[in-house]
Amino acid sequence: MAGTMKEIAENNEKLHRLQMINIILKNMSSYVDDVVSRLEDEFDDCEDFEDYVTVYNKNISFIGAPTDPRRANKIDPKYLSIILDKAVFKYDFVIFDMSHILNEVNVNILDMVDKILLMTTNDPLDLKNLKTVLSLFKDSNINKYKVILNDSVANNRDYFSLYDLKVIIDNNIDYIISNKFYVPNMDAYVFDGKIFTLEEKKYPDEDVFNLIIKDAGGKDE
Repeated sequence: MAGTMKEIAENNEKLHRLQMINIILKNMSSYVDDVVSRLEDEFDDCEDFEDYVTVYNKNISFIGAPTDPRRANKIDPKYLSIILDKAVFKYDFVIFDMSHILNEVNVNILDMVDKILLMTTNDPLDLKNLKTVLSLFKDSNINKYKVILNDSVANNRDYFSLYDLKVIIDNNIDYIISNKFYVPNMDAYVFDGKIFTLEEKKYPDEDVFNLIIKDAGGKDE
């Protein structure tokens, strides 16, 4: 009987220890959840995103993409909405220069923005990709987009007429940047981090760019 009572006492002590460990773990889990929640709230309320902003001039600032593409894949789409919520109170326009891939990040951007500018060229592959995107938009009842035909990328690409282009993509073309805007040394401006339309006082198709700005909700300045 004494041995049995001893075993019961030992088991009770073990059970008590397990219960204490369980309470500690629950409290620790609750504490960790609370810390994570507070950190997320602090991130939502902070303005540290401005630390990542590069000022081009008094009117234009930007957040550059990671130099390592592998780091770009680690960007959580939810942070884009946080950045946008803060940026709309500071800037007149917030522009996302998107990639050609319809991944989770880009889909979230398309959902958040007020207007979408789709750029294409007279190249068959570009037109095929645009047709696919437009089909997705129409199936999803997305109509906040405009199509821009850029004939200045390579002024010798004139495979299709304007009529053919509209038939191929089954959509209207809202703006055309003509081959007059072709700049042989455009890459030099890009590598130097310069915006061509701001560096040059006069340039071809300036009226087209002003129309695009007006359509986006801005003013001709």
